[in-house]
Amino acid sequence: MNTRTTTRLAWALCALSLTLTVAGFVFFIANYGTPAEDGWGPRGFLAAFAVTYTLVGLAISVRHPRNMVGWLFVGVGVTNAFAFFAEEYTTYALLTAPGTLQAGVELAWLRSWIWLPAEVPIVVFLPMLFPHGHLPSRRWRPVAWLGTGSTILAMVVFMFVPGPLSEFPERNNPLGIEGAADALWLLFSVAIIGIFVAAIAATVSLVRRFRRSTGTERQQIKWFAYATVLLIVVLPAAPFSLPWSLLVIAGLLDIPIATGVAILRYRLYDIDLLINRTLVYGALTATLALIYWGGVVGLQALLRPITGPGNDFAIVASTLLIAALFLPLRQRIQGFIDRRFYRRKYNAARTLTAFGQTARDEVELDKLAGRLVEVVEETMQPAHVSLWLSTPERKA
Repeated sequence: MNTRTTTRLAWALCALSLTLTVAGFVFFIANYGTPAEDGWGPRGFLAAFAVTYTLVGLAISVRHPRNMVGWLFVGVGVTNAFAFFAEEYTTYALLTAPGTLQAGVELAWLRSWIWLPAEVPIVVFLPMLFPHGHLPSRRWRPVAWLGTGSTILAMVVFMFVPGPLSEFPERNNPLGIEGAADALWLLFSVAIIGIFVAAIAATVSLVRRFRRSTGTERQQIKWFAYATVLLIVVLPAAPFSLPWSLLVIAGLLDIPIATGVAILRYRLYDIDLLINRTLVYGALTATLALIYWGGVVGLQALLRPITGPGNDFAIVASTLLIAALFLPLRQRIQGFIDRRFYRRKYNAARTLTAFGQTARDEVELDKLAGRLVEVVEETMQPAHVSLWLSTPERKA
């Protein structure tokens, strides 16, 4: 397809996704007072996935129509929009106002399996296609076919397994095959293993490309890795409470945003500073939290025989201690991270500091010029260094 056709197709899919999302919101508002099945996230969070993936995919597809990552994101966005609309429509048709709308059970059936094509491509295909939009080589085609086949097999299981529908257990699967449940769940186990193997292989392909990459591609993969690591850190907290699940949703939304930044190369080289600040303030927050918790618990235990329970002195003292330790701890953590992860930057900073001292003390111009050349070679590592000194003209 030519550029005009691909652009129109991208905009058409974006319009479809946003239309389904808006229609889903209409039913979402109508369903506000209707009890829903407990899930790991807040109700309606699929709308955020639909909008984010669609818009990022649209931006990539319009700018780089041959990059399959953009079309992958558009497809994931449209699928999430369908899932969101189907969930809210079914809730209204079956629970909020039963009998007022048709096809409620059919859309509940659709909702029971459409989540697979909305989620699996992100863990199987995105690592292999990122950032250039094609497989690393033909040798990775079996992995792509394994992920595709396993996803289709899992979808077929949910389409025909008998019993209650996953999202609406008060309704049974209208296409369920009685007596085939055990065989279908066995096939589902095979499909999950296939998806897992394909996801691991896809991750390996990305790691291999990162190790061989340089320049722009290396910075692009850093953006993707940064978003993935953030998601992995918060993912175990999903089942605990609503605030934690919001962190997981934010982590999931980071992936398309970071991918879009990497492919569109918007402030691409800011990733090193972002990683540095995340390491510093993440470690600082964890350290201060431990000190605060330990101070409160320890002081309360020590003062309980004297002041009795309910004393606020431990809280006040711990708060003052945290305020006093903030800057010194931040500087120490920053120095440790620079030494451990940014050694070249740390050595360059020390070299420049030492040169500043030399510049203050040295009075001979030739020695100072020679030292300046050494500092530039050590910190910048250029192919060639030349120093030109201008001689002031004497006034007559």
